[in-house]
Amino acid sequence: MPETEMRLEMKGIVFFGALTAFLLLLHGPDEIARGAAAQNYASVGVGPAILFLILLLTLYAFGVGWSWKDRKLGYVIVLVLSPIAFLRFLFHTFTSAPGMSLEAIATGYTSEAIGVFFVYIYMAFGLTSLITFILTLYILAVHKRE
Repeated sequence: MPETEMRLEMKGIVFFGALTAFLLLLHGPDEIARGAAAQNYASVGVGPAILFLILLLTLYAFGVGWSWKDRKLGYVIVLVLSPIAFLRFLFHTFTSAPGMSLEAIATGYTSEAIGVFFVYIYMAFGLTSLITFILTLYILAVHKRE
C-alpha cells in the first residue's frame, strides 16, 4: 500500500477512536463532578480518578496514533481499550445502582437540557467505541490474510 493512500477502515479507526477519546473527556469530568468516581473506583478520591482517566486517554491516543501509522501495537491497544469503553456504556445502561443509570444521570441535573446532553454523550460514547472495536477486528483479520 502506498504511503499516501490510507484504507477507509484505518481512517474510520482514527476518526471513531479520536471521537471516543473526546467523548471520554466529557464523560470523565461528569462522573467526577457527580461524585460517582469515588464509588466506581473502589473508594478512591478524585485525584487518583483523574490520574487514571488521563493515563487511559494517553494510552488510547497512542493506540489510535499508532493505528494511523498502520502499526499492529496500535491496533492491539485499541482492540483492548475499545471494549472496556463499551462495557462502561453498558454498565450505565443496565445498572440499577442509585445515581448510576442513564435515567438517574439525566434527572440528577437541575437543567433538563444538560441531563439530556450527558445521556447523549454516554450513548455516543458507546456507539463510537463499538464501531472502533469492530473496525479494529476487521483490520486485524484482513492483515492476517494478506
